Amino acid sequence: MSILDDVRDGVPPRLATKVIIVTFACALVVITYLADRRYRRWADETSLLAGPRARAAAFNTSYRRKRSDVADATEVVGEIMEVVERARSAERAD
Repeated sequence: MSILDDVRDGVPPRLATKVIIVTFACALVVITYLADRRYRRWADETSLLAGPRARAAAFNTSYRRKRSDVADATEVVGEIMEVVERARSAERAD
């Protein structure tokens, strides 16, 4: 028995070492991601521009909703005009 055998017994197998390294790397990535997300949220909340950004986002949402409503109304009016035009065409053909 040599000292090398004693060292090999104390060192985990290669596969276990790789699994430990991959697990540690994944944990490090997740912790970094969560810390960055929390920091960004904190920075957004404490920013001097937080109020204006919130108002701009609300305005943008409201504008898009109104624009969508106008597009729907325009589509309905277009369909009504198309039906009226078909009825006029049918009257002329008779």
